[in-house]
Order: sequence, then structure tokens, then C-alpha cells
Amino acid sequence: MSNSSNSGVGFTQQGQVDWVSFGNTVVHVTINVLDRLEGAGVQALTYAGIEQLVQRFKLPELGRQRVWQTVEGLGVYNGASNLLWFGFGHRSLFRHLSESVSGLKVIALCSCLGEAHTETISAKVICALWKELGFPEDFEPSHTQFLTLIKACGGAFATSPFPELLTRMLPGNMIGPTQKTCSEPADIARALHALFEISSGQKKSVAVVGGAECSFIAAMAYWIFNFDVYVEDMDERLVFRSSISDSTIQPATAQVYVRYIDLARPDVVVSQTTYVLGEPKELLMYAPDSELVLRQRVPWDRCLHSTFGQAFEDLSSLPTDLGSILGGVARIHAALAQGDVDVGDYDRLFFSYFAEASQGSAYLDSAEEIFPEIKNIGLRGAMQSALSKSVFEVQSLLESSSLSLRRSCRCKDCSNTPQKSYYCLHGLAGTIVDLITTLSSVQFEYDKKIDPTCYGLDSFFQKNMVTEVLPPTGSTARTKVFKCAPIPHLARKGKAPPLRQTLDGRLECLIRLFTGYDPFSEFTGSMALKEWTAISKSGICVFAEGLVSMTTQPDVLCRIHVMPGRIGRPKSKNSLSAREYEAVLDLSSWPKLPPLNILTVSTEAEESMELERADTALNTLKMTPMIIEPGDGGMLTLYYCVSTPQGDIHIPPGRMTSFVLRQAGLVACAKGHCPPKPSEGSTVFTVKSGWKVDRTTVATIPLIPCYIWDNMRTCEAGRLAAMAVYHTPMDNYHSDIILRRKECLNCCIAAATRMRREHKGHTDIPWIYHIL
Repeated sequence: MSNSSNSGVGFTQQGQVDWVSFGNTVVHVTINVLDRLEGAGVQALTYAGIEQLVQRFKLPELGRQRVWQTVEGLGVYNGASNLLWFGFGHRSLFRHLSESVSGLKVIALCSCLGEAHTETISAKVICALWKELGFPEDFEPSHTQFLTLIKACGGAFATSPFPELLTRMLPGNMIGPTQKTCSEPADIARALHALFEISSGQKKSVAVVGGAECSFIAAMAYWIFNFDVYVEDMDERLVFRSSISDSTIQPATAQVYVRYIDLARPDVVVSQTTYVLGEPKELLMYAPDSELVLRQRVPWDRCLHSTFGQAFEDLSSLPTDLGSILGGVARIHAALAQGDVDVGDYDRLFFSYFAEASQGSAYLDSAEEIFPEIKNIGLRGAMQSALSKSVFEVQSLLESSSLSLRRSCRCKDCSNTPQKSYYCLHGLAGTIVDLITTLSSVQFEYDKKIDPTCYGLDSFFQKNMVTEVLPPTGSTARTKVFKCAPIPHLARKGKAPPLRQTLDGRLECLIRLFTGYDPFSEFTGSMALKEWTAISKSGICVFAEGLVSMTTQPDVLCRIHVMPGRIGRPKSKNSLSAREYEAVLDLSSWPKLPPLNILTVSTEAEESMELERADTALNTLKMTPMIIEPGDGGMLTLYYCVSTPQGDIHIPPGRMTSFVLRQAGLVACAKGHCPPKPSEGSTVFTVKSGWKVDRTTVATIPLIPCYIWDNMRTCEAGRLAAMAVYHTPMDNYHSDIILRRKECLNCCIAAATRMRREHKGHTDIPWIYHIL
């Protein structure tokens, strides 16, 4: 069998299709192509049909070059010892499509649709195009098949100029967080058909009028088809012209003339030759509102102003207050991450921001690098001043800055004379803090960062301003409580911990930020409650560091990767073909432990890193990634397995990531002024070998038992396995873990004593501590 790179599947290039011949055609494709089709879930009929559909338009040389340059720059990132890939795999269907002109046309059509619309609406547009072009129903692929094709091409243009063009084609008053809805798929298909006819010489020009959907037609006409485009707003003011210097491009001479109009106005008259892109009608009857949203990305260098408008301008006019808040956060992060004794009343237990870029002066650099608008305000002096203060002084500074913002704010909660649709300055400052803190641990696996969406930025504000509180017993109504802390992501002692501290909560926030859509909108019931370690949604892939390198180092494990593309599994001896997935799930619970052997210990606290002290059995410990793959694809589960002579210890990467971040940073180390010997209230044991504490001896220990696992200091697989062993309470004693970083041993033991005092209400059974 053979497959020509330029002939598609052997059909005519233009004009009418002989559908009788089509039905009897033998499609010549290689086993390699069939394997890629199966991996993406695309049927051969769908592949043949879409190849025929794209023959109805010509791709000009410049458009082809733009698509190819974008595709050529897309990458793939391997994880879990090459068991998974993220992005666009070398043997994916997408890569096969990029090898031919007809395939590039498929990518151009599907990726442009997917960049502006939800995947569901994009597939409905392809279905509508099939009907608009007069293709017979007998050969029409299902909506699900077109949806699979859209997903296979999703994200390809996320870092191209196309998303910025979509926003550039909108009038200024339409740019912002207010959600814009798409038009009816049939209307979009008719407008696209008109572009196809211009490209093939059947039409000379076309006029398109309507709402926000016009931006998609204008952007595609310019970037893909290289047409002369002229765009006007409702007041006939110029929004975009293909060539600013070429004044000959006017509404009457442009190949594509676009005009935004309010179709609800009674005085608006639309000619029969004009293509109208109005509000959805039939879609409203069967599609949820979340599926109708048009995606709107905004460039990083002006995303805050584009999203928050006047409120951000007002906040920028208070540089001392905003700079003090950002510098104060950097100081508190550094104190918590580095184990300082003075952390005010902030709770070490719920701190999880250990990335180097999330603390100290690196946090200030992150703020200016992520948001150039912040750098342009000139906050560096105020930020540095706050960073140089003590935590006690910073707390006072944060309170005064927060009060100043509230006095200047014109929102309905802070002002007696509120301004309509105004963002709270206090909440906006907290949102910027949250965004910087979250994004400073993000690693973009591409040369150009993916631009955020207006809706995603707005969602950060909403979650930082409002918390839903569970109703009292007997009541069904939830109440909304507005947060008051200028740094809402940190917990204070004696107060409820902040939301979104879990790993899957962070993944969810990032997917919403970069796609503008809810990652779990299509899931209900138990599926929506699953814990995730990777998500691919609307062409954006977000995955945890634990799928790349599982470690006990919190500054590494807090990293989250973001890139365009999908999640895939290469072909292997256990997998008949390469497969693509929507998500990677974590194990639903901590697995049952095998019957492990008892610890061998000494009763001396030894501060040593000598390798000869390590248990020789640790040299044979290996951590292997394992996959549970469902038969129908969609999602898979990945975990790690540490093999011991007594059996396997299973490690869920998502749960272990949250556990590592929770158990690190618990120690206050005086750094040179540490206690000269262990706390007198503790009994110290140094572990030599084994895994489990002898239960019969725990109750006989008069003081607080502290087990020092120095034999694991150089064995990451062993440390992770030990954390998995002591994650859950034992039958006749409680255990807790202190994940040691650079803190001295005596301060770790002192921390265990302090933690036991905090658990003073739990005196029914013994409590032991493990220092790893």
C-alpha cells in the first residue's frame, strides 16, 4: 500500500465530487497511517472525508508558509521514563497531516476553529460545512468523529500570531472579560464557504456583518487566505486594514469587508448578499452556555489593563501600596520557604510555594517578567523596601497598604458611591499576587509563552474575592464571604486554610487561565471529583512535575509544565498502537502496603551523610512508572512502583506531590543559633534498615519518639517509599513526617516536639515522628 504526500486520498482537487465513485473508492494508506488514525481515534472515513472537504479551498503560498512555520516549531516533551509524551508526538496523526499540503489545510481549518471556539462548537461547524458544501449525508462522519479530529489538531496555533489577530480584529469596546458568544454553526459555515469560493476564484469579494464572531472570519481571511481585509466597528470607524499604508483597500474594494452591527436594532437593514453572523438561536436550546463562549487571548504585555480596565489604571496610580504588597509577599514566602524562625502568624503547614522564583528578590523579578505592565509602573523601589523588612514589619505594612486600597476603591463593597462593573482594588491586588505566585512555578515548554485569556484572568479574581461557605445543618443555601487578606493564598494560624492548594486545583486554574474554559465542564458525578496529574483541554496541555521526575525535593516538585498539544502514549510491546488521551488520573487512594519488615535502629542521634551508613539494600531500590490503561482510551492512570524484597510500594504522583509540599518547610531553623542537643522531651532513634516501627514497643517509649532516616538521605526512591508507608495512620499509633531539607537535625527534633504539643488533644494513642 502507498500514500502520496500531496494527493490527499486520491480525489479531485476542485469542483463537484463524483460521490458514487467516492463510495467505491479504495483509499490507499499505509499501515503507519492507519496506526496513527487509530491512536487519535479517527476513522478512515473521517480522514477521507475531511481530505475531500479541504479540496474546496486553495491555500496561498503565504498562508501555507505561515501554517508550516507554526507547525514546524511545535515540540514534544517526554515524561514517566518515556511512557508518556506531551505536546505533538512524532508518530501522532497531527505529524502525519503536516507532511502534505492537504494535511496542512486540515490543520489550518481545524486549528483556527479550535483556537476561537470550544471543541464542541468547532466540530459542529465542520458538520455544518459538510452540509453547506452539499456533501451527502450517507458519507458524513459523526459529530464525535469531527470532535476527535478537532482535538487532534487543537493547540497548534496557540503560540502563533493567530490568537492575537483574533483580538486585534475586535473593536476596543469589545475587548475584555465579558464573555462573547459564537454564532450559529450554519452561519459560520456559510461565511467560511464564501472564503473558500474567493480562494478558488468563484467569488471576488464578500461582506460579513454581525457580532463578535466576525473577528474569527476576519482573522482567518487575513492570516490563512492572505485576502485584503477591511474591518469597521458599529460607528464605521476603522478597526483593521490588511495594509495600513495602502489606502486603496476600502470597504468597496476589499476582498473581505467586515462590519460590526447590532442586529437587534430595528433600523438595521442587511442585504441578501451579505453574510450575517448574529447571536446563537438554535444552539441555546441544546448547548450549555459554557460551550458558546468565544475564546479571547490577550498579550502578556497588556493583559491586566485589557482585562481589568479602569480598576488596574487606578491600582497603578498607587505604586507604593501595590509595591509594598508584592514586596511583602516576597518576604513572607522567603521566610516560610527557608525555614526562618520569624514567620509571624502564618501557618507553615499550608505553605507550598517552594520554587526559587516564588520567593525573595526572585519573586520581584518574576512579577516584572510575567507582567511587563507591572515593570512599567515602577514598583521596584517599593518592592525592595518591603523585602528588606522583618516579617513583623511586613505584616503591619500589608495591613496599612490594604486599608489604603480599600479607601481608594470604588467597588460596591468598599465604596458608598460605587462605580458599576468596577473591580475591587483590594481584590485585584490579591489576584495579581496569586497570579505571580502561581505562574512563578510554571515552566512553559515552548519558546513563546501561551497568552492568557481574559476569562481565565477574571476567574482568578473571582476565586480570590469570593469563597462559598457550606450551609449550616438543615439549610440548603450557600453564603458568599468576601476575603479580606491581601495575600489570600497563605493560611493564617487559627483560620481556615485557603482554597486551591491541591495539585489538581492548580492544574484546573491553569487550564482555565490558558483556555478560558472549565476543564471539567463535560464531566459529572464521580468523574468531576477525580484527582488529576495532567489535563489536555482545547489544545492546551498542563502536567505536573511528578510525571517527569518524582522526587522529594519540594522546589522541583512544585513545578507545573504548560505547552500546546495533547497527552499521548507511544507504541510499545504492551500497546498495539500509539494512543492519545484527555487526562492522566492519579490513584484514587493510597494503596495497601505489603507486609514490610521491622525497623532496625540505634538510640543515638547521628548527624552524618556518610554513604557507608546507608542500608545496603537501598542500593537495589528502583522506582518504575506503571500505567493502568482503559480499553476505550480517553484517560489513563499513572503511578510509581518501588520494589522491595517484601513486596511493592505504590506511589501516586499527585497525592505524593501534595504530601511532599505539605511536609516540607515545617522546621524553624535558627541557622547558627540552633539548640546544641536534641530536645529533652524526645527519644531519638537512628534508622539503620527496615520500614515499619515495632508496634509492641511504641507504647513503652516514655517521651516523644523521633526516627531519623539518615540511611535514606541519598536514596530518593527510599524516601518516597518511606513517606508512602507512613502517610496513613497505623492501628495503634499516629505518625507524622518532617521532610528535612537544609535544616539541622536538632531543629528538626525541636519541630517534632512543637508539633506534638499542637496535637495535645490527641492523647489516646502514641504519636511518633519520622525525620526524612
